[in-house]
Amino acid sequence: MTHWDEFVARCVSEEFQLRSAKAKASARNNKNPSRLGRTGLADREDTWRGEWDQLVLQHPWLSVIQNDRSKTYALAHLPKDKTTLGARKLTEYMEGTLRQLAEKEQKMLEDGTYHTVGRDPITQVFGKEHGGRTRGWLPLLE
Repeated sequence: MTHWDEFVARCVSEEFQLRSAKAKASARNNKNPSRLGRTGLADREDTWRGEWDQLVLQHPWLSVIQNDRSKTYALAHLPKDKTTLGARKLTEYMEGTLRQLAEKEQKMLEDGTYHTVGRDPITQVFGKEHGGRTRGWLPLLE
């Protein structure tokens, strides 16, 4: 039996089909998938600067968000709207998330903790697992 025949036999097996169905169901339940694609954050700054500006035009309340990491987080998790030639679409889930980030950012600006090293709105809203700098992270606008 050739390597290809073994592969096909493995993929049509009942065990594989059950595992595949379980994985597909799990993927459908993911409410907040990353939308970075295979290139990650590399070379995204210019593209995202324009996409963020388009989002702010569509949803003016987003202009209160100033934190670059909040903007990067949002754009990395928003799907592209195929009806508007690839502009980012604000989903219901991400709207709630961005409203939380905007509120936290405003509170941090008011109480003076916004510029404290090691504290940012993402860390404050989501906890330390989202707060650390990730490998390959680039600031959106500098």
